Amino acid sequence: MRTQLLVWICLISFQICAVSSCVVVSGVVGIVAVAAASYTWLYCRCFECCDDHWLSTNVTQLSLTLRSKVYGQHLVTETVVKQLHGHFRYQPRKALVLSFHGGHGTGKTYVSKIVAEQLFALGMQSKYVHFILTTTDLSDGIVSTNKMKLRERIEQAVRMCPRSLFIIDEIDQMSAVVMDTIKPFLDYHDNVDGVDYRQAVFIFLSNDAAEEIASKTLENLQNKKR
Repeated sequence: MRTQLLVWICLISFQICAVSSCVVVSGVVGIVAVAAASYTWLYCRCFECCDDHWLSTNVTQLSLTLRSKVYGQHLVTETVVKQLHGHFRYQPRKALVLSFHGGHGTGKTYVSKIVAEQLFALGMQSKYVHFILTTTDLSDGIVSTNKMKLRERIEQAVRMCPRSLFIIDEIDQMSAVVMDTIKPFLDYHDNVDGVDYRQAVFIFLSNDAAEEIASKTLENLQNKKR
């Protein structure tokens, strides 16, 4: 009911909304002339929709942004951009899964947010970007409940927008049983229970192996100085 009311307000005021600006044309003249086909177009200019107006596959811009903001991590930049480019350029055979590992403050969440901001007009505020913190969102303690909660959230999101982005933080704290719940969504399946997950993107953030990564990085830096 609330959505319908907002839509009518939008139509009556001819409110044409963009991400950074909103042009309001006062008056109600011509409402009757608005064709049924224009309804969706107008609605999707006022409210976020799963279309090219709100979603982007401009990986070139993503590459430039990552290069300018992610200092000293060119390998990360090139890998992320390459994978996203391949995923969006061709018909993917499976969902894209990126896994970022490292200790606190190494830029895992930072890079994930940049990706979200470049792929979605509303960035992390987009209803198609889903940030899941394992230690809070899946802290029920009952495995069966957590499995159902995670499965339903992902399934409903992809039904609403096939190109949904999921950022799952502290995935190393997720039990293997709960993790197995989403495994079918990440595999080579045309659909799972009637839902096609192949266009979705999953980014896993983990502190696992943080010490090993830091040790290897330090070793590489020391070897370059010699």
